[in-house]
Amino acid sequence: MRDGPEPGYTLRTSMRFALDGLCHALVHERNMRIHFATAAAVFIFELIVRPAPALVVWTVFTAALVVAAELQNTAIERLTDLTTGTRWHVLAKAAKDLAAAMVLTLAFASVVVGLYLLWATWPWRWRLFSHVHVAGAWLSLLSLVCLGAVAWRAWRDRQQFRLASARDEGSDL
Repeated sequence: MRDGPEPGYTLRTSMRFALDGLCHALVHERNMRIHFATAAAVFIFELIVRPAPALVVWTVFTAALVVAAELQNTAIERLTDLTTGTRWHVLAKAAKDLAAAMVLTLAFASVVVGLYLLWATWPWRWRLFSHVHVAGAWLSLLSLVCLGAVAWRAWRDRQQFRLASARDEGSDL
């Protein structure tokens, strides 16, 4: 299972486990990579165009919701595969489809927020080095740095996550 003492983990250890889960999903799930790339593109757009901070908060919130839903979807898929093995079952299919529908619903909502962002900032002006909406720019930059840090760690440790998942699936690696 996990390394370390069983009864209680330190906060740092718990955060590391959570980051491991996020990196695992980023390495193994194509849709998670798509969500990360889309969020990064939106945050770069926000750095350049500098929308009002409230719009930046909405985009950060919806991006986080979509990533959280994708993590939940991945966890449901893994547990379903673990319990059913290679057998097909109608309830397993329903569980996977429902989890995927959750992600799709939130992804659609994030597209609506993104379209509103595009509409609300029209006509677009290059404001990268201006003093307009500095708080929104800092939030966009912080979000972009967080995405980049997680992506870098997932890329750096991708072999560990691949080996761990192959070992858990019973492979001879």
